[in-house]
Amino acid sequence: MSPQPKKNLRGRCRCEDLQFELIDQPLFVHACHCLHCKQKTGSSFGLTCIVLENEIRLTQGLLRSRQESSRTKAYVCSRCDTPIYRTHKAFKATAWLQTRCLEDIRLLNIGAHIWVKRKDDWLELPEDVPQFEEGYHRDGVWLGFEHQTSGRTTAECEVVPFARKTSTLIFNRAPGPTNQSRRGYFNV
Repeated sequence: MSPQPKKNLRGRCRCEDLQFELIDQPLFVHACHCLHCKQKTGSSFGLTCIVLENEIRLTQGLLRSRQESSRTKAYVCSRCDTPIYRTHKAFKATAWLQTRCLEDIRLLNIGAHIWVKRKDDWLELPEDVPQFEEGYHRDGVWLGFEHQTSGRTTAECEVVPFARKTSTLIFNRAPGPTNQSRRGYFNV
């Protein structure tokens, strides 16, 4: 899998009052072929773009949050209510960016296809992208892939026990002005 292009991903809401950019590339992107994602998107699959929440930078407009469940919160345009991203209590620091808000989803590299047992029969998937009948175990899929931000393999990233059934993946940035690590929390 080739690394993501270095171009910042940009997006906006329906009314275009709210605009944002990602200051780094997504941690991981997968295509989900489950019935829920198909119904929600009205297409053959939904894209899940997992990013670090603090790497979503608003360039215009205001976000407001709304509680969707006891564990999830949606962040939407304060004017038109377009969902921009969601967070989940179990996955601290990360967010699920709504890909339909991005200006050019062709800049995303899909790292896996999940729930392919529900895939539309006519849809052909690339053979070089991992496919899973249902979901996947993050450690088994994310580790060993080339990390999309730095071009390093995620096997080079440090996995640190964080809490019961949770690990912290620390993604090291390529040498640059900040030379900082990217930290995200994922259930394992």
